[in-house]
Amino acid sequence: MPVLPSTSGENGKGVSGMAARKPAANRQSADLNLTFLVAVMRRSPQWAVWLPRHGQWVAVRGRDKGLPSVAAELIWVQASSASQLCAAMQQAERRLRAEAMRRARELARMGGPS
Repeated sequence: MPVLPSTSGENGKGVSGMAARKPAANRQSADLNLTFLVAVMRRSPQWAVWLPRHGQWVAVRGRDKGLPSVAAELIWVQASSASQLCAAMQQAERRLRAEAMRRARELARMGGPS
């Protein structure tokens, strides 16, 4: 693996003589992403959410509410924005609730669990 030259020079300045720091817009975006991430994790603790990489937010949760296991079926959602990720997570939650209600009705029709 080639060794890349250091970009820091004297007084913490980069090769071009400019201070090596992130642009303010990137810092603000990262702060907003972290704020969103904390809010989502507090509202939906059963979901694991990854910060965006290459513009994509990703979240995953187990289908069942039981303890995680190697054989657990997972639900993955992916979106290009925080708001789209929330919408996809909510849609997945609605599908899970509808499936649970359908199973409960089927069990009730059959006379309950055996």
